[in-house]
Amino acid sequence: MPRALPILVIVGLAIYSFFDVLQTTDDRIRRFPRTAWLVLVLVPVVGATLWFMLGRPVRSRNGYGPPRVITLRSPTRPSAPDDDNAFLKRLDEEAWKRKRDEGRAKDAANPAATTPNIDPVKPVKKKPDSDPGIDPGVAPVG
Repeated sequence: MPRALPILVIVGLAIYSFFDVLQTTDDRIRRFPRTAWLVLVLVPVVGATLWFMLGRPVRSRNGYGPPRVITLRSPTRPSAPDDDNAFLKRLDEEAWKRKRDEGRAKDAANPAATTPNIDPVKPVKKKPDSDPGIDPGVAPVG
């Protein structure tokens, strides 16, 4: 086991530096392009050492940049479509439009069904009253 430990450290350092090169953006890498660093990093010990000394982005006072914010709370968003008010409103509008269009199509296919089936109003003949001056629906004044 003691003989394998240096080999594991060297392999681990090479793997770490390889993925560090992959994750660093092109504009922050120093000296050589990314492809050159990917090949160079695979050289045991020397490549990883050169990467950390010459190729890795310069660390400023505040670190390597703005910190990544990792929160345990996810952003507030509906967990299911039926919890989203905008989604439900859109469904209602689509159902209303579909119903309206089906009604219009039905009316266009059968125009007789749209007009009510009412007989024309016949004039009512008035019966002669005994007193033609008094209207039975109006109370006399006085």
